[in-house]
Parts: sequence; structure tokens; C-alpha cells
Amino acid sequence: MSSLLSKSVLKQSVKNNWKLWAVLTGVMCFFIVVITIAMNSTIGRMEGGMPGGMRDISMDTMLAQIFFGASGMGVMLMLIYSIAVGNKLVASEVDRGTMSFTLNTPTTRKQIIFSKAFFYILSIVLMIVLIGISGTIASIAAGATINVGNLWLVILGCLLFGFAISGICFFASCWFNKSGQSLMIGAGLPVAFFLLSSLSPIVKISDTEFLKYFSLNTLFDTSAILSGGGFIVQFIVLFAIGFVLYFVGINKFLKKDLPL
Repeated sequence: MSSLLSKSVLKQSVKNNWKLWAVLTGVMCFFIVVITIAMNSTIGRMEGGMPGGMRDISMDTMLAQIFFGASGMGVMLMLIYSIAVGNKLVASEVDRGTMSFTLNTPTTRKQIIFSKAFFYILSIVLMIVLIGISGTIASIAAGATINVGNLWLVILGCLLFGFAISGICFFASCWFNKSGQSLMIGAGLPVAFFLLSSLSPIVKISDTEFLKYFSLNTLFDTSAILSGGGFIVQFIVLFAIGFVLYFVGINKFLKKDLPL
């Protein structure tokens, strides 16, 4: 594995993207802690007058719906990071001509692209895991009712969903030499998926219900995860989509002509 990675490319990737990663991760960790404490406090004040079903709602269910769900706040900010960094890692460097300098070093093309893919995936994994840890600690510290196992199954689903979305962004970045063309696919599809997922609970028109099946977000069903049914296949499909997109994108970069 080490022969496929370049320390210089990894360092450069971290240097170019750590500020955006740190800001978005910090914001999400802050908000999940605030949201957890606020929701638990609200439930505590209202518990006496709430219906029995409402009193039984645990914090893992709430965080799954509000933060880690396919149309939640956490996924929205992760989407911003994935689009910005995915385009910046390859297409933007080719477009600006900085990739030519890297290609003229002893670093091989394979090391360049594998190092960038490794950094990209690892940064998303660390982002989601840190947010999950923050939410878990905040829930326990606040004394909230929470099923930690269920919460981390949702977080695993969020990781796989993020892997699939980043696969779209990375594929587009590797396929095109211009940032504008890369963003048409790398940003256009994830944003369209997010909008379809966000609007589906609001717009209930029978003739347009089929549109939700064109959204990748449909494969990240937090309700199925929390109820314990039918999510394994969805997890496998999300991983397969991400793997195939990374594989095709990497092979395209290795074989295509680049402006030097």
C-alpha cells in the first residue's frame, strides 16, 4: 500500500484542504452538541404533557432524522465539503496547470491519484466519526435516552452514503480536465439528489413519487436502519457504487492525456 502513496502528495492535499475540513467539522461538532442538549432539555420540560409515543422517542432517532439523515444538516455540510474538495483534488489542478508540476516530479501518476483518493476518503471518514463521537458524548452527558448501537449504525450508513457521494465527485474530477465540466456532474448530481430527498416529505404528488428512486439518497434510509430491517442491501449497494466510481475515475486518470 505504501508504494501506492506519496508523502509529498498527501502533505500537499492536507495543506490545501485542512482549513475547510476543520471549519466544517468544527461547525458540525458544535451544532450536534447544541442540538442534542437543546432537544433533551425540551423533552425534559415537556415530558409530562407529551403523548406516550413521543416520550419513547430516543436521541438516536432524533439525531438520525435531524442530523445524520440523507437530508439532514450534517449530510448537507458533508456534501459541501465533498463537492469542493473532490473538484479541487484533480480537475482544478489540471485546469490551473499545477498538476503538470506534480507529474514532472519522480512521483508516478498512480501514486498521485491513489494518494489523493486516500486523503479524500480518510478525511470524510474522520469528519463523520468525529461528529458521531461528539453526538454520542453529548447525549450521554446530557442524560438522554439513546440506543448507541442504533446511532452508530446510522453513522455507518452516513459513512457509506458519503463514500458513494464522494465517488461521484472524484469520478467527475478525474474524468474532466475543466473545473466547470467536473462540477456539472460532481456538484450537479449530489445537489439534485439532496433536493429531491429534501422535497419528498413536503411534496406528496402521486404522479411524481417515482422521482425519489432517481435519488441516491433513497438508499440511505434511516428509518429502515433504526427499525432493523432492509438496510444491509442498501449499505452494500452504496459501497459498491462508491467503489466502482473511484475505480473508474482512477483508471480514467491513469490512461487519459493530460495537458502538460
